[in-house]
Amino acid sequence: NLLAARASKDQENHRLIELEGKLSSGRTEEENLKSQETELSDLIAHLETGCQFESTRLDELKEKMSEARQAYDGCQNRKSETERQLSEVTGRLEAALEESERLNNEQATLNSSVEACQARKDLLEDMILHFEGHDSGVVAAMEERERWPGISGTVAEKFVPVAGMEIALEAGLGEISGFLICDNRGTAEQIIKFLKENRSGRIGILVPDTGMINPVVKRPEIKDERFVGWLDAFVSTDENLKPLMQAILARIAIFKPTDTTPVDLLERLPYGFMAVSTDGTVYGKNIVTGGSDDSFPLFRRKEKVAEEEKTLASLEIRLGENGTSRNQITATIGSLRAESANLAGNIESLQEELASCQKSIDQIGYEQKSSRTEMERLEREAKQQRAKLETIRGRQYSLGLDYTQLADQKENLMQTLTKSGVRLEDLESASLKASEEVSRLQVRIVEVKSRIEQSASKITHQQELQQEINNTVSAKKAEIETAYADIQNAEQTVARKETDLKEVFETRSGVTEKQTALKVKQGDLLEKINGHEKMMKELRSAREDSSTELHKLDLRLNSLESEISTVVERIQEDYEVDIRTAEVQPPEQELDSEQARKHLHEQKEAAKKFGAVNLLALEEYNEAAERERFLNEHLTDLIKAKADLESTISKINQTARELFQEAFARVQENFKKLFLELFSGGEAELRLEDPSKPLESGIEIIARPRGKKLLPITMMSGGERALTAISLLFALYLVKPSPYCILDEIDAPLDDANCHRFLNMIASFSRQTQFIVITHNKITMEAAENLYGVTMDQPGISKLVGVKFSDADADDDDESDGVNLETLSENEDAEVPQDVEVPQDVEVPQPVQDRLNPEIAAETDSES
Repeated sequence: NLLAARASKDQENHRLIELEGKLSSGRTEEENLKSQETELSDLIAHLETGCQFESTRLDELKEKMSEARQAYDGCQNRKSETERQLSEVTGRLEAALEESERLNNEQATLNSSVEACQARKDLLEDMILHFEGHDSGVVAAMEERERWPGISGTVAEKFVPVAGMEIALEAGLGEISGFLICDNRGTAEQIIKFLKENRSGRIGILVPDTGMINPVVKRPEIKDERFVGWLDAFVSTDENLKPLMQAILARIAIFKPTDTTPVDLLERLPYGFMAVSTDGTVYGKNIVTGGSDDSFPLFRRKEKVAEEEKTLASLEIRLGENGTSRNQITATIGSLRAESANLAGNIESLQEELASCQKSIDQIGYEQKSSRTEMERLEREAKQQRAKLETIRGRQYSLGLDYTQLADQKENLMQTLTKSGVRLEDLESASLKASEEVSRLQVRIVEVKSRIEQSASKITHQQELQQEINNTVSAKKAEIETAYADIQNAEQTVARKETDLKEVFETRSGVTEKQTALKVKQGDLLEKINGHEKMMKELRSAREDSSTELHKLDLRLNSLESEISTVVERIQEDYEVDIRTAEVQPPEQELDSEQARKHLHEQKEAAKKFGAVNLLALEEYNEAAERERFLNEHLTDLIKAKADLESTISKINQTARELFQEAFARVQENFKKLFLELFSGGEAELRLEDPSKPLESGIEIIARPRGKKLLPITMMSGGERALTAISLLFALYLVKPSPYCILDEIDAPLDDANCHRFLNMIASFSRQTQFIVITHNKITMEAAENLYGVTMDQPGISKLVGVKFSDADADDDDESDGVNLETLSENEDAEVPQDVEVPQDVEVPQPVQDRLNPEIAAETDSES
């Protein structure tokens, strides 16, 4: 009955739940529909607002796009203007660099001219000072000219020809060119007497007041285009020497040089006249002299010194002007480089600004496209939401009708449920009492079963523990027995080992005692050996000393025998007495050694007094005196030459020091600039280890790459040292450049970045110099204008292969020995020569490698 009542109530509850569910779902759906209606209304309003916003945003984006395009066009115009300015600055910089190079070349030329002019001036001054070109007699007289106030000077000093007539005057005068001029004959005689007494050579002297030479009264008139004039008209001198000059030169005619003898001109000259050409050929009636003379003319030396001084002054002025110009052009180059760098920076910033403007334009275009897409999406979604709103409103109307019917059904079902609930409560009260009794009995049964199971489990566990203990006891007994056996074996082994060890120690003690005794015996033997060796050394030394002394005595005996033989022969020749057979009175026995030595000395002196008279003593004295004078002259000449050499060495050292310091300063400046260029910053310096002795001092290289501290070159890395060495090498090269330069694997230690810097510098230098670079670096090969590889198609036979990386005409390719690899790579129809050999170091494009025949490919693998 309880079950049936419960089933009936469950059915009614189920129906009630269904009705409540329908009512709840209806309410929920109605609420959802209202919520959806509100949400859809809000969403539609939001979508309409979004459409309006996107429309406004599109208008704003159009304005921004217009502004961005205007900014882009303005930036592009500024960039074009800046590039034009950079091009102009680059042109001005190149012109300034060319002007700087021209000024440097002019500076070098002016320096060479100054040095040459100074050398000519010094040479002339030395020649004037030492009377070079004159006879030794003139030189000796002029060195002592203070003794003779009557000396006017030399002919070369007093007779001054016009420019261009030096050679003609010296040729016309002949040996008179080197004569001395004295005011009176007495002075001339004194000079000649002095030269005779001192044997100082010969001399020629002109005396103006002797009246021995008269000027020509009448000279023939010569009208010939070769005739220049009479020699005295081209020479100036002092007033008191003019008669003498005219008397000597008035009979000499000057004519222009010809290939043949001017016979017709000579025939017009009276007896005693002669003709001389401006190049130094002298013609007389029966005499012709001429040829080449390397000596410097005697005349116009002082005037030429003055001319050289003027030239030197003008060159120094030009040097100063050139230096000023160089400083100005250097400043101009610096400013142009700074301006160029500034313009390049401006171009880069404008490029970045252009990229930024383009990016902004692209961003605005993307935003416009996104805004249009979003606006279209919002319009579609608003349309869809309006349709949904109409559907929800229709559903709300239908839900209002169903909800009233469900409320009536629920009211009827609630009344039925109330009646069923009262009947079910009565049945459940009776059922509860019966269930309680059943539950009590079931609990009792469970408790009894649980006790039985626990007892059985304890018995089983106790049996298992007893079995495990028995097994453990058996195993431990077996282990104890095994341990006792191992202990007994170990004790026996220990006893045996102790016995063996005791025997070994006893044996070792005996061996040690024997070893000690042997060491003592060895020490005694070594002492004896050392003593014997010491005695042998002493005996050998004594023997060597005795041998040396014996040798000395033999030499002394031989020397004495030789001296005795010489004395005997000399006495035999001088006195015809053989002292070996002569009877002599022995000295008194009572004389001691000192008295005997004194007596012997007295006898020798007496013998010398009785010697023969030398009749040639005067002649020998004169010869000795002449020899002494000759040696004194040579000594004087040597002392003078020594002084000249010391002066010359001092000048050379001074000049060398100045040239070295100048070159060092230029190398220092070039080194700093090139170091900055190669390292993109930093600083470098060359230092003399001993500045007081620059020619003997070592040079220390100090360098600091950018971001590092100042270090000697020995503390730098391999690449840094290589770049520093390249900087120094090209700094030296800039001092004295050459049209050609060969570099052998100079780029081997460089990485790619440093190699690019090195190649940039090579490219700048290649405007004036052609570089030949031996290299294995692919970057250097890529930068080369022409590439030549060396390969061996046969052992020991090298072959040169040229490769050009520039486009060339077909005719040029036919004429060249090389192959244009780029042309072969790009043109698949191009014909590949069958005798092409490509060096291993050259990177051949893959299309060319595929088209080379196997034989050629095999040859390229040979060692090169």
